[in-house]
Amino acid sequence: MTAVLEQLASARGVVALFLIGFGVIFYVVDRRSRTSQALAVASVAMGGAVLVTVLFGGGTWWVSALNTLLEGATLLAGIEWPRRIGQTAHGRLATVANVLFRLGQLLVLVFVGLALGYLAIFPELAMNDREGVISVRPVEWAVFAPVLITALVLASLAGLLLVLARIDKAERVRLRALIIATPFLMSALFLGPSYQPLVMTLGMIIFLAGSVKYLMIQGRRGQFMSQFLSPEVAELVNTSGLKAALGRERRRISVLMVDLSGFSAYTSAQASTRVLQLLETFYAAVGEAAQSYGGTIKDHAGDGTLVLVGAPIAVDDNAWRAARMAMAIRERLAVQLEPFGDVSVCIGIATGLATVGGIRGAGRYEYVAVGTPINLAARLCDHADPGEILVDAFTRDALPEDGDIAARSIGKHAYKGLPAKIETFVLSREKPPATAEQ
Repeated sequence: MTAVLEQLASARGVVALFLIGFGVIFYVVDRRSRTSQALAVASVAMGGAVLVTVLFGGGTWWVSALNTLLEGATLLAGIEWPRRIGQTAHGRLATVANVLFRLGQLLVLVFVGLALGYLAIFPELAMNDREGVISVRPVEWAVFAPVLITALVLASLAGLLLVLARIDKAERVRLRALIIATPFLMSALFLGPSYQPLVMTLGMIIFLAGSVKYLMIQGRRGQFMSQFLSPEVAELVNTSGLKAALGRERRRISVLMVDLSGFSAYTSAQASTRVLQLLETFYAAVGEAAQSYGGTIKDHAGDGTLVLVGAPIAVDDNAWRAARMAMAIRERLAVQLEPFGDVSVCIGIATGLATVGGIRGAGRYEYVAVGTPINLAARLCDHADPGEILVDAFTRDALPEDGDIAARSIGKHAYKGLPAKIETFVLSREKPPATAEQ
């Protein structure tokens, strides 16, 4: 036991434990991210390769074989990590990068096969460590180095293409740190035992700096997004990056527009601090209801709020969720707005096809939804009386017949900007809302 502890306390043992711990920490704090999963495997495999030689030396075939497999796993997972980053990007550069990454992984498999074959045919040479700065013999360098270096060059080129492809900002930070750290980390495969701890430590310090910045960006991003997005959307952003959340497509969504009736009169009669208290109460109630039913707050505009259901996260029952969300908002604010006098909410809901996704302007991304449902929801909200919820026929048709919400037709109405009259319905609570147990 004492001998094992002494080995772990050596420079190489400390580096091995650091690498394994680094991988475990990244998996624990960012386990939902597929990119961090690959990175964790690479770090643990690298640390395992060092640890095996520290504890068992290099004098037996099975230790050499295990060490070769762990080195191969390190390279495969290390290339898989930026390849997964590339899946969050779009365009020709990302496609080319993916092909280069796959070619690099194929060459790594060839490298592992050559190394295991060398061990099987020339075990004495393969298991005999060479003294000096360079641990690789000329014949080994001639056979293995071209394959391995080609694999690393292809992966590096692919990584540079991803940087040009405008990948997710947080992942770009880690990728740049890896590109700088790679020469230090990969040189450990060829350097003697005395020099491995130094170059690996330098490489990990460089990469650790990028990883810490990555976690800071993700933390700020998650904290910011959680205030406006449903938990499902915030998780999508954290796990797949902004590209996945902001991808453009045409889909069926429900749009809910909420407005404060009597707000203008209230603002003219009250101090600005009191008006802000009203808005905070309003925004909080709408935000809680949106999170409860999977809605995404698109805009806060003064006394109005636009909520999307079905984007960026697609759901099958978006109209039903929007209707229940509207009822929850009205019922909560009916109580919470009492201290503010003659102020209530008007709500409009429309369901239909819309184009959703991100557009870039003024140096930042904006998530947009374009289509008839957005315009119609706003018009229905404008037409609604205080405390009233108006919906279109598509939303009404999505309500289950045996549900606790009823829809009553108030006829067809013409709305500004729409070519035909729209049949309009008023939502009401038919019976008490179902409890969680029911």
